[in-house]
Amino acid sequence: SSAESHHSRAMTRIGQVFQVGGLKSLQAILLLCQYRTGSSIQDTSASMWHLVGIAVRISYELGLHHESAYSIKNGDSDTSSAFREQEIRRRCFWSVLAMDRVVSFTLGRPLAINTDDINIELPSTELDHIVSSGLCDRNHSFNRTAIFVHIVRYRLLCGKIMRSLHGLKQPQHNERDIYLLRDSLASQLDDWFRETSTLELLDAGSNSPLPQHRFSFRSQEWYEIIYNNAILMLFRPSPMLSDISKEPATLQKIFSSSKQAVLGYASLHRLRKINYSWITLHSVFMAGLAYIYAVSCHFRERRRQSPTGAMLATNPTTIEIV
Repeated sequence: SSAESHHSRAMTRIGQVFQVGGLKSLQAILLLCQYRTGSSIQDTSASMWHLVGIAVRISYELGLHHESAYSIKNGDSDTSSAFREQEIRRRCFWSVLAMDRVVSFTLGRPLAINTDDINIELPSTELDHIVSSGLCDRNHSFNRTAIFVHIVRYRLLCGKIMRSLHGLKQPQHNERDIYLLRDSLASQLDDWFRETSTLELLDAGSNSPLPQHRFSFRSQEWYEIIYNNAILMLFRPSPMLSDISKEPATLQKIFSSSKQAVLGYASLHRLRKINYSWITLHSVFMAGLAYIYAVSCHFRERRRQSPTGAMLATNPTTIEIV
């Protein structure tokens, strides 16, 4: 309840903040987006779409999408306030891009930032101490930037998946090439997930009292969930590959990943590491639909006299499905 009252008070001053312009306005918008992403009190999806659009325009006006906007290099003056400000600008841009991916995927709308239009490097994980100083306890035992970069790379990969498989199919699209592309994206996703082991994460059942240990981003289970979400984006029916009813391996991937995603969300919610915001509910709903799709394909095929389509390795029980 206190968060809601603080938000209401902040909104009475938001016009003044926007009039300042520049990086301050961009940071204010990002804070609003962050709050409304996790808010389960009301549906904020419509305002999020507009806020992210404003953030993208401010980023472009400031030139944050070009590496030339970051003139101070690592070895020049890495302790100066100007260098720290520059690194914050870099992180703000990548925060905007990540938020654009989250909101666009959830609402089913086009991406506002095309990766072909940007040429900016990801933040350096070696500079974490410079940007994080003053934002958190200096004695924290994990690299915030490494976690941030890993999540941004995931958002970029999901953008590739959506553009490659979930856009409109054109006559020139070759099905064989699309299958090869899907396999390549699946391999990149597996590489990303393996690299999750390099982060300093906590076990799923950790009940550490330290505030920094309560972040979902520090939970191994959260990365397993978003990995499974991406698997579903890759292998569920899409405009490019709508008929997958004869692919047993694909159907099994949909079944297993959807099951793990739903159970993972339930576990993190029980541990109070996530709440059911509209974005989280969308992910759970999509995983649930995918699960129903896989189970129904399996049992329809099983009832046929001479099965020709895909089936699961084993029959899920009624209790398991419920």
